[in-house]
Amino acid sequence: MTVHELTGLDGSNPLAFMAALGAMDVLSNQHPDAPGIYLHWARHDVWTPVLTLPDGIELVETIWRDLEAWRESAPELDLKYEKQTAKSLRFIQDLKPPPEVFRDFATAAAQTAQQSGHRRHADYAAAYAAAHPNGDDPLGVDHGAQTKPTAFHFTAGQQHFVTMVRELCAGLERAHFEEALFGPWQYASALPILRWDVIGERLYALMAGNPSSAGNKAQGTAGADWLAFRSLVYFPTALMNSRIATTGFSGRGNTMTFRWPLWSAPTDANTIRSIVALSHLDKMSLSERGARGITTMLRSEAQRSTQGYGNFAPASVE
Repeated sequence: MTVHELTGLDGSNPLAFMAALGAMDVLSNQHPDAPGIYLHWARHDVWTPVLTLPDGIELVETIWRDLEAWRESAPELDLKYEKQTAKSLRFIQDLKPPPEVFRDFATAAAQTAQQSGHRRHADYAAAYAAAHPNGDDPLGVDHGAQTKPTAFHFTAGQQHFVTMVRELCAGLERAHFEEALFGPWQYASALPILRWDVIGERLYALMAGNPSSAGNKAQGTAGADWLAFRSLVYFPTALMNSRIATTGFSGRGNTMTFRWPLWSAPTDANTIRSIVALSHLDKMSLSERGARGITTMLRSEAQRSTQGYGNFAPASVE
């Protein structure tokens, strides 16, 4: 077995935590029959993710091969819809389409999974939003009658989530993944950022101009953003208690909190799915968490500007 300490990732940063899970999803999908692909967290100066891989599996090469597969075919990034602007009718690629459009997208994803046995498309549909058999179900739409997206949807204005992910996919290089996984993060990439990095807080109200304009474009760690996007399959969105909820989040509207666990025992991808889906982790005692191998729980407030741009506040321990 080969052990990789991912020294570029700090588990107290939501972006880094998600990137570690995204790497796990890539590895598990690229090597579905390989035994012994595990992730755990070690406490050094920061909480560092540790990947255990069978001998012969090259970490960055596997991630690169997965990216190339997305470039060849990615129905997960084909979500688009028409929107009337002041000047023209445009196609938009975001996670807030009319509910009937998202319902059709999710239905096609489910049919693909049933026919092919591959569930990636369906997993992303479940992560993006909650589809309802009745497209105009008020529980699944916002005040503008558009689909309510995942709580990880932090983009707004002229920033369209799916468009940004497609640009990431097209522009990434191997060096971006080396930087993301092993550091240090240089914050030099001009590729889109998805606003999940606590270091990247750029509230619209504090800026002289539009954060989506070229002159104000923030630079980030592109490899980490892509891997974090690959982790969304661990965080499905569903109808719960008469409202839309995203795994890991509590609260609603502009007062939401993201909680995530770190664990000390090497753990496979399916078990990780179960751990992050435990809705009552914050209610468990330390001994109950310890019995599950969970060493710490972290939380970060999801803050949103009046324009709708989101960011994570620095994390605290629960």
